Amino acid sequence: MQIFAVYRAEDAKLMRLWADTWAANGWKVRLILPKHPKRKKAKVVSVRLINFGLRPGSGVTFRPRKWGAPGWKVAKLVRFPEGCTEEHVYQCGRPLVK
Repeated sequence: MQIFAVYRAEDAKLMRLWADTWAANGWKVRLILPKHPKRKKAKVVSVRLINFGLRPGSGVTFRPRKWGAPGWKVAKLVRFPEGCTEEHVYQCGRPLVK
């Protein structure tokens, strides 16, 4: 399955990490420009949505948790705050790739 993220200069520090965590879990990652037309049935997410274990497949349900909110330490998808850096994610205490 493919997962898309829209390029935003303010999130540039997380793009590589976003792509690595999604690809490591079996997704085909694609970065698109803001003016790029949205694709039908495409899942478009923020690069601040880091994948800690959500694998593609039929019936995949996206239930992201905000970093610091109840349940974020066990969630498969975690949305980190704006301005977050790779170092912030690495220091969150969770392993990135299994």
